[in-house]
Amino acid sequence: MKPSGLREPMPLWVWLAIALMILAGLGYVTGYLMVEDVLKFFSRQG
Repeated sequence: MKPSGLREPMPLWVWLAIALMILAGLGYVTGYLMVEDVLKFFSRQG
């Protein structure tokens, strides 16, 4: 009485969702670092 879903390969939308989360995380980190650098640059100027 094993569930039949365990042996099936992961559907495409699962991989797409994982890829989107990874891209969103990378974009968030990149944006955060860029904003931090810009703020540092402007605080140095003043």
